[in-house]
Amino acid sequence: MKQLADWQLLSSQTMSQTVDRLFVASLVTRKEDPDDRRHLLIEATTAGLASLATYEAAFVEYLQGALDELDESELADVAQALVRLNAAISAKREAGYFGRRRRHAHA
Repeated sequence: MKQLADWQLLSSQTMSQTVDRLFVASLVTRKEDPDDRRHLLIEATTAGLASLATYEAAFVEYLQGALDELDESELADVAQALVRLNAAISAKREAGYFGRRRRHAHA
């Protein structure tokens, strides 16, 4: 659970509650890790993958609708800004910023 929580920048408690809700909704399975019983293996079910695909398709449609409102110059500006933003996020992630920042915020 800790790895998922760190990956999503959430507390372990929040991630555990989220996985519990997904499990109750039959969107994920939970299994004991055969190599380390202290860990759980979380896997999306077929229904979970279908739900994710539906969400992703709706999000892409929503985003495409918003982008359709921009002209070519504005789209180029957005693309350039996204490249810079992605580089900044990658640098912070590689430096361990996000995990350290989250822990200090909740300490």
